Amino acid sequence: MSNGFSLQRTESPHHIKDALQEIVKEEVAETFGHTIASSRDCIRLSEEIYTKTSFKINSNTLRRFFGLVKAQYPPSLSTLAILANYCGYHSLDELSLVKEKAASGQTSVDEKNILHYLVTLFSSIPHGKSSAEAFFILVKNTIKFISLSEELANKFQRAIAKTKNGQEIYFEQYIQMDRLNSFYGEGLRYYLSENKSVQGQIFGYSLLCIRDWLSLDHLSLKRRYEQLKKLTLTKRADPLIYGYYYAAHLLYAEEYQLDAHKILADAYKVQLELKSNGKSLSLSQSFEYIMAGVLVWTRYYQDAIFYINEAYLRYSKVALAIDKICFNRLLLLKSTAYAKSGIVDEAERLFEQIRPSQFSFLTKKTDTILYLLLARRLKKTNKKLEKQLDELIKETGFRKLKMLTESTGQN
Repeated sequence: MSNGFSLQRTESPHHIKDALQEIVKEEVAETFGHTIASSRDCIRLSEEIYTKTSFKINSNTLRRFFGLVKAQYPPSLSTLAILANYCGYHSLDELSLVKEKAASGQTSVDEKNILHYLVTLFSSIPHGKSSAEAFFILVKNTIKFISLSEELANKFQRAIAKTKNGQEIYFEQYIQMDRLNSFYGEGLRYYLSENKSVQGQIFGYSLLCIRDWLSLDHLSLKRRYEQLKKLTLTKRADPLIYGYYYAAHLLYAEEYQLDAHKILADAYKVQLELKSNGKSLSLSQSFEYIMAGVLVWTRYYQDAIFYINEAYLRYSKVALAIDKICFNRLLLLKSTAYAKSGIVDEAERLFEQIRPSQFSFLTKKTDTILYLLLARRLKKTNKKLEKQLDELIKETGFRKLKMLTESTGQN
């Protein structure tokens, strides 16, 4: 292959240890989007592997590897190496080394880490990509790199928060929803300390309100919301700022069982104004996209469907690289809204089109939680997926989402 990936493992043993197989299984499940728990998953995974690597692994081989049928022999080195490549590693050795360091707590960033990061920046960008797509990949790899160490992430965010580009690109454009309860959420205090503009303060406090709502931190939510209420939106605010401002208000109203109809009406007026003056960025930063997600969380399903349909109308013909990922999330949100509204046939039709492996690296764990809750609702789950759901809730700390699984709509 042109990317230099090798099917051979240096100094490979004659018999693959069970531990290595488990490492590969976990990494594949994370890349695929959820635990491989059915023959249907194996068929889809086989297709994705070929699309991504140009190597073929038969779905029956995958069924044996993931324990869906009895296997007489362990998987070959070639099979494990292809699966490692599917997960974004250049070799099986590289995957093993990364996981061994993580398991031993070796999170310090040494020369090898930095060299690997710099090489990845260049090797992961396909030739001929637009500058927007290339920049997206650069930021993605940077976030992955600083995730190696919370100390590194802390230092990076403290420094980047002092710059205009850091505030507008790292914090605002690439909102790391999965890491709201970890280093990104902690980094927002540097952002708030440096960006004293009304827009900046609204953005920071709104995201912290979202974090507190998701993690059931009632006291902190109340405190953050009191700070947010002191701030007044201007008509020149970006759609993203409007979106998170109203999201925070809706979540607070849901938490304390307040009447949200005025919030919904005001948000609708904002959407009409933004639509009429054409003020928008990309789908990922649009008012419609942000509102669709929080409306599903707060069980306003018909309102959510309205904003999802508006997003399709406005952005489907002018989608940027990151927007193509966002449309997959809209499928998830729309299917959930239909399922919770009792329109099961349409929910199932959309569910079949969702690709968890294509969830954004910024929201993958959060979206997978919603996907697994939806699978439960549509009776398409099993013990393996239920176990993964519990693990993701624990990892993110987003206990509120699981509490909403059996709730009905407020429309």
